[in-house]
Amino acid sequence: FYVKLNNISDYPILQNLAIQKDVIIIGQNQFMPLWYTLKCKKSSIGSTLEIANQFQESGNFASAVPDFLSNDLVCSNDTNFGSLWGLNNTANPTIDINVCQAWAITEGNGVKVAVLDQGIELTHQDLSTNIFPLSYNTETNTSPSQIFGDHGTHCAGTIGAIKNNNLQVVGVSPQSKLMSVSNSLQGTPNSRIKRADGINWAWQNGADIISNSWGSAVQYQVIDDAINNAILNGRNGKGTLIVFATGNNNSSVSYPANINSNIIAVGALTSTGSRSSFSNYGTQLDVVAPGSNILSTVLNNGIGTKDGTSMATPHVAGVCALVLSANPCLTGQQVRDIIEQTSQKVGGYS
Repeated sequence: FYVKLNNISDYPILQNLAIQKDVIIIGQNQFMPLWYTLKCKKSSIGSTLEIANQFQESGNFASAVPDFLSNDLVCSNDTNFGSLWGLNNTANPTIDINVCQAWAITEGNGVKVAVLDQGIELTHQDLSTNIFPLSYNTETNTSPSQIFGDHGTHCAGTIGAIKNNNLQVVGVSPQSKLMSVSNSLQGTPNSRIKRADGINWAWQNGADIISNSWGSAVQYQVIDDAINNAILNGRNGKGTLIVFATGNNNSSVSYPANINSNIIAVGALTSTGSRSSFSNYGTQLDVVAPGSNILSTVLNNGIGTKDGTSMATPHVAGVCALVLSANPCLTGQQVRDIIEQTSQKVGGYS
């Protein structure tokens, strides 16, 4: 972090506070001698942000600012990046997921995200190179996956659309691999047990995260058991992350998001930081994420805008992928804790 002295004679004050906070004075700026660069150690008392704030709030210095690690080039050259407010909200900069800063650390390499939905368009121009080789159609118990609508392709784009290809959009975790698990999501015979099959197939075939932008009006023990299997046994016992949409009824959190406290239950918010009018809420809600007016990939190599907790859920699945990419040794519980504890509180909600 950087500190500016009020006067050159204030250097002893800087030294004393640096000793108190257990930080290192790296050196004086050669062009502006009032400015100094300081560095935290593992033993420092607090994070860089906290310590920079303490230097500022001491009142002894003209300025103290953390050196944020971000790539200051254009964050992405994808042509519609400016419309992806959930990733980078220029109108309301505090209401997004800080993806540009995250990408300076990782873009999700090495993580597999299953999308249990209506199937991903495997040949989509903005997805194809990020598609995992294995896919599965739950309806016929065969591979590859099939297309039952454009919902799954939209969700997949938010998670892992290709970055910096001068084309369309980009996903939250653009180096992760997308695993397509298709289901009609209709109220047809065997549909629910087929969704359970999809969950089990995904974690057994190496999915680190399963993104679920769907619900059911009826609880099914077979679905509950599949979710438990993934949480307990996935990732060699560290736990596959299960992310579910809370529903769009402006009511209580829907099933299956409400059935297991180890699920990340995701609601939707708008670009101004308000709860989306349709988004379900309640004590079982874990986080909200961008879910209104979300641009992503759709069928026939296209892009389009959708609204829903379905659109918020893949934002969180993508964040899970970034976290696991940075540290694949984390358990599912640790990933959930990181995401919930580092979320910001918005609005006047209890």
